[in-house]
Amino acid sequence: MFINQSQDPPRHSNRDGIMRPIVWPSLPRVACLFVVGCLVGLVGDGAHAYVEVLEYHTKEVLNLLAWWVVPQFGGGFVLAGTLFKPMVSALSGSSAAAREELATVGARWSWLFTFLAVVSFVLVYLLSSALHVHARGADGLNLLVLSTLAALMWAALWGDTAAVKWGVLGTALFTGLAGLCYESTLNHLGVYFFHTPDFLLVDSWIVSLWMASCLGGGPLYCKLEEYDEAVWRRRR
Repeated sequence: MFINQSQDPPRHSNRDGIMRPIVWPSLPRVACLFVVGCLVGLVGDGAHAYVEVLEYHTKEVLNLLAWWVVPQFGGGFVLAGTLFKPMVSALSGSSAAAREELATVGARWSWLFTFLAVVSFVLVYLLSSALHVHARGADGLNLLVLSTLAALMWAALWGDTAAVKWGVLGTALFTGLAGLCYESTLNHLGVYFFHTPDFLLVDSWIVSLWMASCLGGGPLYCKLEEYDEAVWRRRR
């Protein structure tokens, strides 16, 4: 569902009386999330396939990935970007401070900060491939290292958002568990397989990567929503 620019979008009111438009994802926002997701999937999952973290039964892309992998990542980013703020809001409580901080957090960040947040996730993704090469089979150690990095990402990117940081952490934990279940299901269906699985047919440290995707992608989701709101205000 997209903004109908000829009509006023619906509005909601905070308890402090601030009225804000409810802006549905615009086509540029969806397109940006899809492209970023595709690039992350191509680089990150391509590295996983290259160092044999996992393997696909068909390899149409770079002789490493199945054809559907890259658009799957793009669609995943669109879905995550759409659900991020509602989930954080639900987990942050009903305080006016939390609602106001979540509504304005995108405007506080620069595009450079947003870009670096996504890059931090990509670097964690690539590090997981390096850990697989140098500590093959040491899934417990890899889980500890990657979980520590995810925690540092949370502190660095969301530490100054006092009212919503715990909601963000809860959203990241949910994302990690959901990602684990999703990948485990695909493996049980025989869509692809991990070479050294240690939990439910996947590497247990995959939870940390899904958490990092939420923590690193969150600023992009918020920034693009703030951009949509700014466009709407300029067209008023």
